[in-house]
Amino acid sequence: MRRAFATAVLLLIPLAALAGEAPYYGYTYRNIEVTAAGNGTYAVNLARYCVRLDGMLSRILGITATDRAPVHLYALPEGQVRELLGDASFTSYRLTAAGATILTSNVTAHDSEYWGAYYGYTAALLAGDGRFTGPDWYLLGVPLVFAATKYEGNRAHLGMVDRGYGRQLGQGSSRIPMRRFLSLKRASIFDDAATRRVYDAEAWGLAHEIFVEGWHRAEFTRYLELMRQGTPEPEAFAASFKVTYEQLDKDFAYIVERGRALVYTLQSPDPEAAGATAEPLSAAELKERLERLAAAFPREPQPGQ
Repeated sequence: MRRAFATAVLLLIPLAALAGEAPYYGYTYRNIEVTAAGNGTYAVNLARYCVRLDGMLSRILGITATDRAPVHLYALPEGQVRELLGDASFTSYRLTAAGATILTSNVTAHDSEYWGAYYGYTAALLAGDGRFTGPDWYLLGVPLVFAATKYEGNRAHLGMVDRGYGRQLGQGSSRIPMRRFLSLKRASIFDDAATRRVYDAEAWGLAHEIFVEGWHRAEFTRYLELMRQGTPEPEAFAASFKVTYEQLDKDFAYIVERGRALVYTLQSPDPEAAGATAEPLSAAELKERLERLAAAFPREPQPGQ
């Protein structure tokens, strides 16, 4: 399934267009406000699973900020997402000083597998800790890694292997050399679908090795800190690593081709979940929320306008 982190061009859909859709529910839990099409249980789970993810990621990634900015999470029908983003499989988020707005499809494979919600929330959590700046591979890769989180009762599995990315990385000849990859801007290859697929897989793979497997984590932590301070990529690399780019390529090839990957399995109870309910949104409430969604992603001027 194709998913992308993309800048969206949103149009406010008239309420008449929603007449045939499923009911919409609203639910707020801690810093998360959910607007979801489907049913009340789904709306509740979206918020509560994200809060549980917050606690686990804070431990894994060393998040120190205690305040949480508001997160407005929209889970809309595929047809609506297609109209807004151009593709029903896209997930998009917008981060501002006032908080985060996340837009994703309400289609899920199984209960708790809310890829788009976790993808956007991971980015929002890092931004709230002042750590969502840096090279493109990091901004894409870390949310990709934790978007695949799965829950089983009071346990959660984080850092699950994406088979598509794994197969892509297994094609060693197609990987982008680290000397180019670490400083590569994703926008510069956006029109090259084949290279973009390799880039996305490599961003996921590198983030997984660093933040789940712990591969060169100390060095990459130093490297990212220097880049956030404005240090050019080659200088940041030289100051952080004792190996060359070429040696890093060889080491990365070895670990991604060995066919073994670690996963975090953590206890993640939700003792407050019993009895939580979401409320159906009235036409006026839905209109107000969709207007806020459109404001978060203003329409870009079209040619001739």
